[in-house]
Amino acid sequence: MPYYRKKNSKGKPPKPYRSWLEHGLGTGVLKDMSYEPYTIPYTVETSYKPDFVNQAKRIIFEAKGRFESSTEAAKYIHFRNSNPDWTIIFVFERPDCPMPHSRRRKDGSRYRHRDWAEKNNFLWCSPSTIKGEWL
Repeated sequence: MPYYRKKNSKGKPPKPYRSWLEHGLGTGVLKDMSYEPYTIPYTVETSYKPDFVNQAKRIIFEAKGRFESSTEAAKYIHFRNSNPDWTIIFVFERPDCPMPHSRRRKDGSRYRHRDWAEKNNFLWCSPSTIKGEWL
């Protein structure tokens, strides 16, 4: 039995499958197995070299001109999840700089670095607005 879309089938595969390959397997040779029954967490082991560190307060200042990719931005979320006792404060050179691959919204604006920081509960500032209590 082929595991790809049949010649007479159109569009997306039937629910719950997300591809015709999954549909073919789930209704064929793997029909007695559960399809996506649950999620299994995993971790990615890597390291991070912070820009500026206040060891006593466990604060990291990360100087950013701009994110090069969404993968780079995700690195900080992974770091925070693995090290909840540390606080990362982003010092954005241009907080209103658009995130990589962001598209224009209906109002003409774009998803900016400051929007990303606020959405992901990171503190942020510009070089001229660093708060004294952080130092």
